[in-house]
Amino acid sequence: MDDHTIRASYGDVTFIPVPGGLTKPIPSLISFRLPDGVTAGDMHRAVLQQIAGRSWLIMGGIEVRIPVRHSPVFLAAEERKLGVLRAIQAGMEGNDRWWPVFERYVVGIAGRIDGLGGNSGEISPQRDFPRVRDSPGGNKDDGICGKVAELHYDCHGDFEGFVLETCTGRHVFRACARGIETLLHRACASEATISVQTRKDAPKKPLRIVWRCC
Repeated sequence: MDDHTIRASYGDVTFIPVPGGLTKPIPSLISFRLPDGVTAGDMHRAVLQQIAGRSWLIMGGIEVRIPVRHSPVFLAAEERKLGVLRAIQAGMEGNDRWWPVFERYVVGIAGRIDGLGGNSGEISPQRDFPRVRDSPGGNKDDGICGKVAELHYDCHGDFEGFVLETCTGRHVFRACARGIETLLHRACASEATISVQTRKDAPKKPLRIVWRCC
């Protein structure tokens, strides 16, 4: 694509050669463009491995998972991420070897926000965000905080909603996305605490689900 960018069509196996004999890590950024026609609930995976020259020994590897979700589920998180990244970028020197990669990363996040219906131009650099506060009704971040008590399915076996149990009662939500169903299965099995955020005009429809790690 240019002097600093390699584009490859992914398939069963794709090899990308890198320079050998280097003593320092190579600043790099990898991004994926999903095919047209993806739907919410899809999960795409890619396995990246570093292979040593002629010996073909695997030096290391990672697996990248790309869940497809509706934009309201993660738009706020991307906006928060962009504010933090811009604050970090503001403190970087222009001659930093990571600068070109970091700049492209920030531009990519901004483009994603705009594509999801947000406005990246209104997001300023920000390192500190308001702390989450609990309310007597079990709410966090203007959401309802509790544990998954039930998963509901219709007569055809299709996922249609769930029940969240809090310290003050039970709350029923409607949902049908496979990604939400998978998340709730995990939260139920591990007895994790989640926070469900909704709009005032649609209190039974999850707008965002936050998994509380502690």
